[in-house]
Amino acid sequence: MEHLEHSSAVRIPKIAYNFDEATEASGLSRSTLRRLIQQGKLLSVEVGRRRLIPRAALERLVTEGAA
Repeated sequence: MEHLEHSSAVRIPKIAYNFDEATEASGLSRSTLRRLIQQGKLLSVEVGRRRLIPRAALERLVTEGAA
């Protein structure tokens, strides 16, 4: 059986981020992300006990703004 090296594995892009990842990806603070979610300007989904922000929703916010 062939041994696969982890370092050569293909990275699969995330389709959703937790708050820390969304903060890093967008440059926005956690409190700003939470406020935008509460205002209905940023979509988030609850999966089990986790709240995730879809990548597409975050990209839309950054490119179109939160008008």
